[in-house]
Amino acid sequence: MRHRKLQLALIYFSVVFGLIYLYAFDPAASDTIYPPSLTREWGGFYCGGCGMLRALHQLLHGNWRTALRFNPLLIICLPYFFYWITPYLLKHFYHIDLYRIKYKQQQIILMAVISLIYGALRNTTIPALAWLVPPS
Repeated sequence: MRHRKLQLALIYFSVVFGLIYLYAFDPAASDTIYPPSLTREWGGFYCGGCGMLRALHQLLHGNWRTALRFNPLLIICLPYFFYWITPYLLKHFYHIDLYRIKYKQQQIILMAVISLIYGALRNTTIPALAWLVPPS
Protein backbone atom coordinates (compact mmCIF):
# COMPACT_ATOMS: atom_id res chain seq x y z
CA MET A 1 0.00 0.00 0.00
CA ARG A 2 2.77 2.42 0.89
CA HIS A 3 4.58 1.56 -2.32
CA ARG A 4 1.58 2.62 -4.44
CA LYS A 5 1.11 5.82 -2.48
CA LEU A 6 4.75 6.67 -3.05
CA GLN A 7 4.39 5.92 -6.76
CA LEU A 8 1.31 8.11 -6.99
CA ALA A 9 3.01 10.94 -5.10
CA LEU A 10 6.02 10.74 -7.43
CA ILE A 11 3.78 10.80 -10.51
CA TYR A 12 1.84 13.82 -9.23
CA PHE A 13 5.04 15.63 -8.25
CA SER A 14 6.70 14.90 -11.60
CA VAL A 15 3.70 16.01 -13.65
CA VAL A 16 3.17 19.20 -11.63
CA PHE A 17 6.88 20.05 -11.66
CA GLY A 18 7.09 19.38 -15.41
CA LEU A 19 4.05 21.55 -16.14
CA ILE A 20 5.33 24.41 -13.97
CA TYR A 21 8.73 24.23 -15.65
CA LEU A 22 7.16 24.11 -19.12
CA TYR A 23 4.92 27.05 -18.21
CA ALA A 24 7.80 29.15 -16.88
CA PHE A 25 10.47 28.46 -19.51
CA ASP A 26 9.74 28.80 -23.22
CA PRO A 27 11.13 25.92 -25.31
CA ALA A 28 11.47 28.31 -28.28
CA ALA A 29 14.06 30.40 -26.39
CA SER A 30 17.66 29.56 -27.24
CA ASP A 31 18.91 29.57 -23.64
CA THR A 32 16.74 26.74 -22.24
CA ILE A 33 17.76 23.19 -21.39
CA TYR A 34 15.16 21.62 -23.68
CA PRO A 35 16.75 19.18 -26.12
CA PRO A 36 16.59 19.90 -29.84
CA SER A 37 14.61 17.64 -32.15
CA LEU A 38 17.05 14.97 -33.28
CA THR A 39 15.12 14.22 -36.45
CA ARG A 40 15.26 17.90 -37.39
CA GLU A 41 18.91 18.36 -36.37
CA TRP A 42 20.34 15.18 -37.90
CA GLY A 43 17.84 14.21 -40.59
CA GLY A 44 16.58 17.62 -41.66
CA PHE A 45 12.91 16.64 -41.59
CA TYR A 46 9.96 17.15 -39.24
CA CYS A 47 8.72 14.18 -37.24
CA GLY A 48 5.22 13.87 -35.82
CA GLY A 49 6.42 15.28 -32.50
CA CYS A 50 8.26 18.35 -33.77
CA GLY A 51 6.86 21.42 -32.05
CA MET A 52 5.30 19.41 -29.22
CA LEU A 53 6.98 21.20 -26.31
CA ARG A 54 6.36 24.60 -27.87
CA ALA A 55 2.70 23.65 -28.44
CA LEU A 56 2.27 22.52 -24.82
CA HIS A 57 3.95 25.71 -23.60
CA GLN A 58 1.53 27.82 -25.63
CA LEU A 59 -1.40 25.69 -24.51
CA LEU A 60 -0.47 26.23 -20.85
CA HIS A 61 -0.51 29.97 -21.53
CA GLY A 62 -3.95 29.72 -23.13
CA ASN A 63 -2.80 30.36 -26.69
CA TRP A 64 -4.83 27.71 -28.52
CA ARG A 65 -4.22 29.00 -32.03
CA THR A 66 -0.47 29.20 -31.58
CA ALA A 67 -0.43 25.73 -30.01
CA LEU A 68 -2.30 24.38 -33.02
CA ARG A 69 0.28 25.95 -35.34
CA PHE A 70 3.15 24.17 -33.57
CA ASN A 71 1.63 20.67 -33.47
CA PRO A 72 -2.05 20.24 -34.39
CA LEU A 73 -2.02 16.45 -33.98
CA LEU A 74 -0.88 16.72 -30.36
CA ILE A 75 -3.57 19.24 -29.45
CA ILE A 76 -6.26 17.16 -31.11
CA CYS A 77 -5.05 13.95 -29.41
CA LEU A 78 -4.72 15.32 -25.84
CA PRO A 79 -8.29 14.36 -24.85
CA TYR A 80 -7.68 10.89 -26.27
CA PHE A 81 -4.53 10.58 -24.12
CA PHE A 82 -6.51 11.37 -20.98
CA TYR A 83 -9.16 8.86 -22.06
CA TRP A 84 -6.41 6.22 -22.23
CA ILE A 85 -4.52 7.09 -19.03
CA THR A 86 -7.49 7.62 -16.68
CA PRO A 87 -8.71 4.00 -16.32
CA TYR A 88 -5.17 2.73 -15.78
CA LEU A 89 -4.41 5.22 -13.01
CA LEU A 90 -7.78 4.72 -11.32
CA LYS A 91 -7.47 0.94 -11.36
CA HIS A 92 -3.82 0.82 -10.30
CA PHE A 93 -3.90 3.37 -7.52
CA TYR A 94 -7.51 3.53 -6.34
CA HIS A 95 -8.84 0.07 -7.31
CA ILE A 96 -11.66 1.66 -9.29
CA ASP A 97 -12.59 -0.07 -12.52
CA LEU A 98 -14.30 2.85 -14.24
CA TYR A 99 -14.21 1.60 -17.83
CA ARG A 100 -12.18 -0.68 -20.06
CA ILE A 101 -10.66 0.31 -23.34
CA LYS A 102 -11.64 -2.09 -26.09
CA TYR A 103 -9.51 -2.90 -29.11
CA LYS A 104 -6.28 -1.58 -27.54
CA GLN A 105 -3.94 -3.13 -30.10
CA GLN A 106 -5.97 -1.85 -33.02
CA GLN A 107 -6.04 1.64 -31.52
CA ILE A 108 -2.28 1.60 -30.95
CA ILE A 109 -1.68 0.52 -34.54
CA LEU A 110 -4.08 3.18 -35.81
CA MET A 111 -2.36 5.92 -33.78
CA ALA A 112 1.06 4.78 -35.05
CA VAL A 113 -0.17 4.86 -38.66
CA ILE A 114 -1.76 8.30 -38.15
CA SER A 115 1.50 9.61 -36.64
CA LEU A 116 3.57 8.26 -39.53
CA ILE A 117 1.21 9.71 -42.13
CA TYR A 118 1.15 13.03 -40.26
CA GLY A 119 4.96 13.07 -40.13
CA ALA A 120 5.17 12.32 -43.85
CA LEU A 121 2.63 15.02 -44.74
CA ARG A 122 4.59 17.59 -42.71
CA ASN A 123 7.56 17.09 -45.00
CA THR A 124 5.83 17.35 -48.36
CA THR A 125 6.17 20.38 -50.58
CA ILE A 126 2.45 20.58 -51.28
CA PRO A 127 1.42 24.21 -50.60
CA ALA A 128 -1.97 23.17 -49.16
CA LEU A 129 -0.16 21.24 -46.39
CA ALA A 130 2.28 24.01 -45.45
CA TRP A 131 0.24 24.71 -42.31
CA LEU A 132 1.45 21.37 -40.85
CA VAL A 133 5.04 22.59 -40.67
CA PRO A 134 5.76 24.15 -37.27
CA PRO A 135 7.05 27.74 -37.31
CA SER A 136 10.78 28.06 -36.70
